[in-house]
Amino acid sequence: MLDAASEGIGLAPPHDSEVPEGVPERLDGIHAALQDGSQGTGCDPITGARLEPQPREESGG
Repeated sequence: MLDAASEGIGLAPPHDSEVPEGVPERLDGIHAALQDGSQGTGCDPITGARLEPQPREESGG
């Protein structure tokens, strides 16, 4: 399956356009979170169907 965790998907570097400062870094952070599983897409990876939102875990702080 092509997904962020298996490096089957990714982002091309910005080109032929001006990208606001900080946007590439934010996108890199999102991609890293998709890779490590701390961020989901909200879609079934096989069918693409929208998944029900999962409750967030409470942090211990």
